[in-house]
Amino acid sequence: MRASGAHQGLFRGIAPTRRHVNVAEFAMYRVVSGRIAEMTGSGDSELLSQLRGT
Repeated sequence: MRASGAHQGLFRGIAPTRRHVNVAEFAMYRVVSGRIAEMTGSGDSELLSQLRGT
């Protein structure tokens, strides 16, 4: 999945920067009997890096 947007509100303690961010994410789900039993995926590290300008 690819997501993008502008940082307009407080996010994880970071005040709004108005920066435009663009991140790629993924998620994997393990399904048992038609229900999600486990999920893993990418974290917020790319997003946080863009918000901090690093």
